Amino acid sequence: MHLTRITVEGKAGDATFAGTLELGSGVQIISGPNRFGKSLAFAAVAWCLGVEHIFGVQPGDNTIFPDAPRLDIDLGSEKRLRITESSATIELRDGARTLRLRRAIVGPMERIFFDDGNVKGDLMVGFGAMKDPTAGFQAAFRKWAGFPEVPLMTSRGSESQIYFENLAPLFLIEQLGGWADIQAEQVYRYGIQEVAEGAFEYLLGLDANLANRFRRQKSAASSAALKEEARSIAAEFSSVLRCEGWTGELTTTASVSELATRWHNLDLTAWLAQKFNFDAGQEQKQLADRVAALRTRLTKGKIDTDSTADTTEVSARVVTLKETRHEFQVVLGTLRSQLREQERLLRTVDERRKSARDLLRFKSSGIGILPKAECPTCHQTVDPAHLDLSEQSTDTLDIHVQQLDREYSLLAHNVDHLRADVADVSVKTSRLEREFAEAEHSLRMVNETVGPAREAIVKISGDLLAAERELDRIRNLQTNLDLIRSRIEDWVQRARDLSEAPDGASIDAGARNDFLMRLQEHVTSLGCAGVVETDQTHIDLDERYMPTLRGRLLRSYGSASDRARLILAYTIALAQTGKRHPGFLLLDEPLQQNPDEHHHKLLVEFLKSQSRSIDRQVVIFTALPTSDVEKLRASGVTVQVVEGKFLVPLSDKTPNARRSESSPA
Repeated sequence: MHLTRITVEGKAGDATFAGTLELGSGVQIISGPNRFGKSLAFAAVAWCLGVEHIFGVQPGDNTIFPDAPRLDIDLGSEKRLRITESSATIELRDGARTLRLRRAIVGPMERIFFDDGNVKGDLMVGFGAMKDPTAGFQAAFRKWAGFPEVPLMTSRGSESQIYFENLAPLFLIEQLGGWADIQAEQVYRYGIQEVAEGAFEYLLGLDANLANRFRRQKSAASSAALKEEARSIAAEFSSVLRCEGWTGELTTTASVSELATRWHNLDLTAWLAQKFNFDAGQEQKQLADRVAALRTRLTKGKIDTDSTADTTEVSARVVTLKETRHEFQVVLGTLRSQLREQERLLRTVDERRKSARDLLRFKSSGIGILPKAECPTCHQTVDPAHLDLSEQSTDTLDIHVQQLDREYSLLAHNVDHLRADVADVSVKTSRLEREFAEAEHSLRMVNETVGPAREAIVKISGDLLAAERELDRIRNLQTNLDLIRSRIEDWVQRARDLSEAPDGASIDAGARNDFLMRLQEHVTSLGCAGVVETDQTHIDLDERYMPTLRGRLLRSYGSASDRARLILAYTIALAQTGKRHPGFLLLDEPLQQNPDEHHHKLLVEFLKSQSRSIDRQVVIFTALPTSDVEKLRASGVTVQVVEGKFLVPLSDKTPNARRSESSPA
């Protein structure tokens, strides 16, 4: 695929204007003076492809263009004319197929006119249109260009494909920010993880690497989700225990695989029986037997009409519960008082620990040591011997800090235990409050009843209701524990499935090595960071595909302008070796990034020597002196020299294409 034509046209008042650049294949240079419109032509390509984000702007922001096509234009009249409408058009050719894209610069910018001979119409671009398979430009262009959909994970744990605009910073190098860094304006608005590395692998054709990256991301997202679910299960279990007045937790501080092994061997029933002497099955059986016995006594049993034992028993239960409640309230008050005191002491020790650490750091680094001391009022010198100071060495302070750390750790442990005890006693106290209220209610009902028989019936009814409520509570507890056990079993199974997932395919090293070999050659030829042939073999790529020299990032060597030479070498090497590269590379004003004469000559020599080996379309917008134009043309490089202005009135009989000189390779 390569660009064949770039056109910008529009209306200003009663006048119409247009500018067109015809492009061929291979390496070619568009050489023209400043303010001709070279950057405007570059912006037109990005605009029609819907990737204006590489300029660091929001979707649909036409400020990537100069004033001429979007605000006002000078067409040779006495005053500048206001733009009423304008648009950019590009043509792409892929073999026998041709695609024409047109997008308004002033007008409905959210639509791109798409015409490939078979499909013709407006397609949407911008937010909301990326994933639209019918009306979205990205989907239609991806299908026409033959770019497959490749997913990566987002920071939210969902899948998202690599979009064309994520790839664009590797073959559209704009003048303002594109030369600052490799993929300087990479689009992160979708929250795609490792999108820069994924875009490189996509264009180079490292499909195995991409698949492994996605598999690793998906596994990491699944592990994070499982860890979060494990914390939720542990929190629910702790909540159930607190409702019963118990304290305990399921630890989650381990990897997913270790946690799966630990929880697989966990028996909640045995754990509760060992820690709290609680057996839900046995408790339910005892309560069920008691309920059955009370119901039988109430409906069929013989009532002693002369006995007052029921009244005595109810009264005694109220007294016992009242005394027990008072004891728990006293214990709870004591525990809360101890907790407040321990928390205050913990804060005090923490402040002392911080101060001691600061003092140790100052003494170790020599900060704050004054050559002399003086009175702040009269400024007389003060002898430190008169201040009754004690000398502290660094070793002494270090020991003091260690002691404070141990004291803080012990106090923090005590505070945690006291908090657990307060929670435990609070639950038990609340339960005693409910039992005491029920017992008082039963006593009141018994006292209001006339006759021993009725008193016995009321007493039995109250006991029956209390037993049934307790049985329901135990059954609800059992239900909650069963749900937690079921969640744990399901979690363990999914965690094991994740850990048993097959490893990724082998890494594709061939394409990477081809790219690296080209990069090494180009970096040396361009004189990037002073790299010479003896250094060439030491250039490598790190895990993010950033060039390194002897383990250090290559971009950290040399001058600031070496960054641009590195990007030039990187993108041309990618164009030469990328199996899924779109086929064209646009470089806007690389010579402005290479101001010194030495590197200027190296760049010209590089283009002369490499033009034959670059089979992809490389379009360079720049300004060359006549001597360089002649040298490049003599070596077979296509140089199109343009003059005047890119945008001219249509009434002008000499359009741009005729006012330019070109020499085909």
